[in-house]
Amino acid sequence: TLIREDIRVDLPVDSLLEDTEYKRYYKTSRGFSGKNVELFLGNFVSLLARERVGAKKAFDRLQTWECWPVIRDHYAAKDMSEHDIYKHIKKLLEERSVRWGRAI
Repeated sequence: TLIREDIRVDLPVDSLLEDTEYKRYYKTSRGFSGKNVELFLGNFVSLLARERVGAKKAFDRLQTWECWPVIRDHYAAKDMSEHDIYKHIKKLLEERSVRWGRAI
């Protein structure tokens, strides 16, 4: 409470609020960062671990999904083959079981 009493805000400048113009930036397909792919894969693996689904079955299901080409292309841009993606999923599944002793 002492700190709260000591705080003083002093802005010796004029507000720029009236002079500020905001413009929305729209995403383009060219600006795809892959963040959604990474987030999806992490959540996907967490669900698989909870349901005790193995890496092979998980990877097979992933390849039948309509969004598989986007996922494959994202990892291909990172120099990862389909086999590398499978190994990545397998490693993540093992980590969730071994590291914490349970699927989380």
